[in-house]
Amino acid sequence: MNETELTENVQSPQMGLLSRIVGVFTSPGKTAEAIGAKPNWLVPAIIIILLMLLFTYLAKPVIMQETMTRVQQMMESKGVAQDQIDTMLNRIQTSMGIRMFAGVTVTTALGIFIWAAIWLFISNIVLGAQASYAQMLGINVYRYFITTIGLLIKLPIMLSKQTMNVHFSLATFLPDDQKTTFLYKILMQVELFNIWTIVVLSIGIAVVSKLDTKKVWPWVVLVYVVWYVAQAALGSMFGG
Repeated sequence: MNETELTENVQSPQMGLLSRIVGVFTSPGKTAEAIGAKPNWLVPAIIIILLMLLFTYLAKPVIMQETMTRVQQMMESKGVAQDQIDTMLNRIQTSMGIRMFAGVTVTTALGIFIWAAIWLFISNIVLGAQASYAQMLGINVYRYFITTIGLLIKLPIMLSKQTMNVHFSLATFLPDDQKTTFLYKILMQVELFNIWTIVVLSIGIAVVSKLDTKKVWPWVVLVYVVWYVAQAALGSMFGG
């Protein structure tokens, strides 16, 4: 081990899994230093997937009810006969459970890898840093704890109100008849846990890339704005 590596190891804080999970919320800079020194992303990624599966299991009745209501309304608007609607709803009720859990597992795993690749591109190609993919995987995985814990916090409200449309955002101030509009879906994203995620990501990417946070956060915000606009456009288009 050369002198530079020895110095970096001495300066980098040693943090275990639990300390890192807590640190994402309480001290993201220090946590990012530990992740940069030793990414260790696999176990937290598995925990995130398990937490998402737990959330899906607990929220399954509400998710299924909302899905079937949306399908019924769509088919009724197209003039489909009631017996055909009933057949379709029965099929959904029978097969949706397995597909739901498989979908959550795949989309969460893909999200972890794809978003890490996006942040690596921003860091190394756009901003000229030299971070590793493993470091970005670590930063990205741990930021998932913010949104995942956020979902679990919202879960009791979702179950009590029997709706997945629960958020701590600016859309709260709009009337219910605006829920399918583009404006509502954009304001829905201006939400506590989303903002928190952007802040933590900006700090984390800056730390592991050895960049100034002021250079990083505009790019993180830009990427998320594009993502949120695309989501809002699709959601308002299809009434989701």
